[in-house]
Amino acid sequence: MRLKIGLLSYNSILLPIGFNEYLQTLIYNHLNNNNNNKKQIENDELTTKDRQFSLFTFSSILEKGIFNKTVSTYIYPHSLSFYISSPCDSILENLANNIAESKFIRFGNNKLVVNYVEIINQFKITKDSVQINAITPIVASLTSILNYKKKKNSDFSPFDKKFSTLINNNLTKKWSDLYNKKCTYKINIMPLFTGKKNEKIIYFGTGKTKIPIKGWLGSFLLQGDPELIDFACEAGLGEKNSEGFGMIDVMSDNN
Repeated sequence: MRLKIGLLSYNSILLPIGFNEYLQTLIYNHLNNNNNNKKQIENDELTTKDRQFSLFTFSSILEKGIFNKTVSTYIYPHSLSFYISSPCDSILENLANNIAESKFIRFGNNKLVVNYVEIINQFKITKDSVQINAITPIVASLTSILNYKKKKNSDFSPFDKKFSTLINNNLTKKWSDLYNKKCTYKINIMPLFTGKKNEKIIYFGTGKTKIPIKGWLGSFLLQGDPELIDFACEAGLGEKNSEGFGMIDVMSDNN
């Protein structure tokens, strides 16, 4: 399931570098709007031994902003919109209801009102080979422990075999946790571009707390079981989905 959410402001919307954190905060604030929703979200946030998965992902702001270098601020028009998707319909149903009922939305230092909440109809994947486009960067990394304390993150490019392996392992783990059974499906992802032109570094968080996150945009060939590909379109590919990474669109069939 996928939603498109539109917001309005009487003034220009001013946002700092790393404003994706504001989108995540907006989502969590409206998912936890009451005790019933909070309990449902706690059930839908799936925990494994090693990591926790929040089963949603979202795009950045769809409108184009103007970056003011002097004050390091993006200036957006009086309206903005973004996508959010999840394989758990209950998450998006709660979110849609709570946002629609809000008198205003606090977005950083901006005060916005709701323009619309739209359900985006997505077609069911029936082929085992599709071309996808990364709406937000796809992240594949591996964390290792050094000297029992220090941690080192290794980021992999789509041209490394480990990239596809990490993407597959991450996705099948999320699928297994959601359906409470072993995932017997597999996917393989291959870039349909060359070079580093699609490498992207996005900051998450603002001020001194902002963190650079490296991922990859562009077109990819995704091969595997149609059910798992369909799941990827809702849950996102790779890591940090609930921080706004790994959202994809299916471009065409390639059977």
